[in-house]
Amino acid sequence: MVDQRQADRIRVGIVGGGASGTLVAALLLRESAVPVDVVVFEPRAALGEGVAYSTTDERHLLNVPARGMSAFADDPDHFRAWAGVEPTAFVPRRRYAEYLRSVLADCLAAAVPGSELTHVGERVTNLGLTPSPWVVTENDTYVAVDHLVLALGNDAPPVPDVLAAGLPSSRLVADPWAPGALDIVQPGDRVLLVGTGLTAVDVAISVCSTVRGVRVDAVSRHGLLPAAHANPWQPAPAAPDWDLASTTPGDVLRYLRAAGSDWRGALDSLRPITATLGQSWDDRTRSDALRRLGRFWDVHRHRMAPSIASVLDRLMRSGRLNVHAASLQSAISTAHGVDVLLSCGDWLQADRIVVCTGPTGRADRDPLGRLLLARGQAQEGPLGLGLQVDPQTGHLLDGDGQRVPNVTTVGPPRRGVLWESTAMPEIRVQAAGVARAVLSDRVAVGV
Repeated sequence: MVDQRQADRIRVGIVGGGASGTLVAALLLRESAVPVDVVVFEPRAALGEGVAYSTTDERHLLNVPARGMSAFADDPDHFRAWAGVEPTAFVPRRRYAEYLRSVLADCLAAAVPGSELTHVGERVTNLGLTPSPWVVTENDTYVAVDHLVLALGNDAPPVPDVLAAGLPSSRLVADPWAPGALDIVQPGDRVLLVGTGLTAVDVAISVCSTVRGVRVDAVSRHGLLPAAHANPWQPAPAAPDWDLASTTPGDVLRYLRAAGSDWRGALDSLRPITATLGQSWDDRTRSDALRRLGRFWDVHRHRMAPSIASVLDRLMRSGRLNVHAASLQSAISTAHGVDVLLSCGDWLQADRIVVCTGPTGRADRDPLGRLLLARGQAQEGPLGLGLQVDPQTGHLLDGDGQRVPNVTTVGPPRRGVLWESTAMPEIRVQAAGVARAVLSDRVAVGV
């Protein structure tokens, strides 16, 4: 017989307190009909930040307009109203962390009496999944829970091999989001950014705006910067009426090319069906999609705010920012900086090098993901991206492909299965589903 005191409450552990984990915590508190103890394991001092929203630079803006950033799919105006801005406004990212904490506080205040929220500011170093989940932190704090949510976030990008040895720490910034990481940049420095995505955009704007006389080179294999949102921003049209079971990556590419100057609307129209498309393809077709769409998809799908694009344009026209399509061949540390050879044959001189390549999406890049894989308690997602999960509920699948009933995932761990799993419009739907799955599991096991 189940102890009645325990039957009237549930304890949920959430590993990761960034946007995904914070939103799951909020929705659990809001939706549970019984008292719920939510324990969030997050080494950062504040919840709701993670890498994405930890910046304090007001120049770093959301890359989705306010009307698309609500925490609640059933209340799309929630964030815009909270921020007091126009629906098409691009709000500073630090404000979004404040918003998520506000949502969490409101949900806690409205939760069933007796519910609790605990932030354990320690890194998780070990965990168990069955028969009931448990967590151990770096300070040997042991916590047993009824359900575990893996909100692991994005992995830290690896330092390219060519830079991994021989460069002093005074020259190389491996993680531009670490507190004070860019403080080593000095007036007049030549800064080399490895990568040309959204992280590189943020770093370029920060150093050029705050440090006098800085010149920036950004290098990536394709040399493509993120595209800009239309100004004014326009909502997405309806999704195309396709037979998704027979749609190929080539069909998607032809659809986007045929849109011409209306490519933004065409690309945004695919958002509601992207996950279904990804799940309908086998690994060979998924690989083909990455090869054919790959970088083209990323730079057009994850766009810059129009004002950010204007700043970059001014930097490039002034010669303070130059973009190169090449890869790094070698890096030689000298008394005056670092000499870098590019695959195109050009040499660049740099005083500082900042790694801006973005996450790999591989589960084994996260220590806990690596642990679960080594134990056979999880398996890699398609093409080595994320983890294998139930696409409907996010439940983790073990090494035998069986659903782990009391362990769910949210956000980047679902990337391989769902294709798109890092933006708030997807995350909020997943978080709501996780809350339902957690509460359903509780009923299913008779707790």
